[in-house]
Amino acid sequence: MKHKPLTHFSADRLIYASFCAPYMVNIDGYDALKMYCEYESIPDSKTLLYYVRTEGDKVFFRLPDDDSGTWYLMYDFGLVAGEGCYLYCPLYTDKENNNTPLKDYFKCKSWTKDETSDIYIMDAEEYEDNTCTGLIIDGPRWFDGISSTRGISSNIGLGMRSGSISRLIEVKNGDRVFYSYDTSSISQVSHTTPLRYRVDGHNINLSGTEVRDNIQVYYTNGALLGNFTANGNSINISVPNSGMYILKIKNTTISIHVPAV
Repeated sequence: MKHKPLTHFSADRLIYASFCAPYMVNIDGYDALKMYCEYESIPDSKTLLYYVRTEGDKVFFRLPDDDSGTWYLMYDFGLVAGEGCYLYCPLYTDKENNNTPLKDYFKCKSWTKDETSDIYIMDAEEYEDNTCTGLIIDGPRWFDGISSTRGISSNIGLGMRSGSISRLIEVKNGDRVFYSYDTSSISQVSHTTPLRYRVDGHNINLSGTEVRDNIQVYYTNGALLGNFTANGNSINISVPNSGMYILKIKNTTISIHVPAV
């Protein structure tokens, strides 16, 4: 499986890792990142939620006010079909049990590869405990090395049971976007088109165009990269980074994956 860094989650409430120098902090002898929460509509709402670190396929977190120094398992991307483990959520604690993070039993059903993004996706089942008799959610999904589709901190379904809703919006490292969610763009993508394309590095060569055809290129978050005009039956378009791009030409919308070079 191809692992990607756990970096960024955004929504109406922004949860993100601190990448200001120093990039890592030493906690209990481990290199860890600080994960913050900030409400975009509330000034000075920045709060340290937890520290996060990785160990192989596993991701652990520690609460900043936990004097016990316990690191809790948050993700295990090494699970294979049929395997399961207890996972703890950094957003919800049991006040009657010394504010210990709440947990559920998470069982992997299968891994599949998304052919457009090359990201591996885990489908799973979530239970109250390891007897696997009290099914809570059938179908939570993880992106390999990234997070839950509900966001980094919503690794299991406790937030959904409490009535809150979250969504993983974007994962990036600097200017490089590893994942971006935009339903309006993706739902309009056509998988059949008379146009042909070839990707060479960060260049997209599109053929089957006509003179003065206008091509609009978007990032998957909906932001416009640029407008390009064809001077013949082909056009070469340069993009800044690897990742998914949406191209619109006449009445056709297609998605093109530019792999890492």
